[in-house]
Amino acid sequence: MTEVENIDIDEIKVDSEQPRKTFPEDKIMELAESIKKHGILEPLIIDSKNKIVDGECRLRASKIVGLKKIPVIRLNPEDQIDRWVKQMVVNYHRIAQEPIDQAKILKEIQAKSAQTLHRDKEHKSDYHTKAIIELVEMTGISHQTISNRLSLLEAPEDIQKAVKEKKIKSTYVVEVEKSDDEEHKQELYEKIKKGEIKNRDEIRDEIKYKKLDDRVKEIESLPKPPELIIDEYFEKLSDAVSRLDSLLYMESNIVPALKDSQKHEIIQNFKHLHMKIMKFIENMKIDSVEAL
Repeated sequence: MTEVENIDIDEIKVDSEQPRKTFPEDKIMELAESIKKHGILEPLIIDSKNKIVDGECRLRASKIVGLKKIPVIRLNPEDQIDRWVKQMVVNYHRIAQEPIDQAKILKEIQAKSAQTLHRDKEHKSDYHTKAIIELVEMTGISHQTISNRLSLLEAPEDIQKAVKEKKIKSTYVVEVEKSDDEEHKQELYEKIKKGEIKNRDEIRDEIKYKKLDDRVKEIESLPKPPELIIDEYFEKLSDAVSRLDSLLYMESNIVPALKDSQKHEIIQNFKHLHMKIMKFIENMKIDSVEAL
């Protein structure tokens, strides 16, 4: 049986030649929160000289938390190639949990601990927010990750199945579920299935433009203020005057020849009628031209 030792954290040395070269700060901080709440659940693997074979992320997170001692298991590679092989195999065997499975477990944890939240009889959005905060406190997983995972369960069953079968990326579903329009969600899912959407930015743009389009339609459906109707009507009448003016000056057999004074009189009468209509609209507070 492999023995677990607890040694001083300062005695552990990193392996500068290990395959992993990047250590995302956000992931290290998230791991630190988990270690702070639950401790190190998986001991680091080190060799006889205390050099890490596997576990540098846990070491970095443990230092952030301020641990003095850390659990380790000793495993001595035969040489550098053997060390690399062991490092690769360790990560190969560490199979990440599927997003949908994570979401379901989080939902179960949420349900089991929901009684204290139900007592307050809060609004649904407040309850949801507090439930996520509680999950963050319990698990050490980031708020954004938990929120994204739970949103997967809002998707239709066939979409969840497609995510599990890796036919649809979970990140695409997270973006689609940000839409408030159920019908539009279905349209987006159909486009994803057909391969018409290539990345998350396209989904974000679709949702953004749909919201803008809906807003424009909403504004267009509102009753127009009287001043806008007056302006529109004024523009239409002005255009009519211009067209009449052009018509009167046309050299055509359809329009009888008129003297300039006659043309001027007709136009002035038309303009006078125009102004009377505008005054009538203003005085009567008419909010629709059709009312005339």
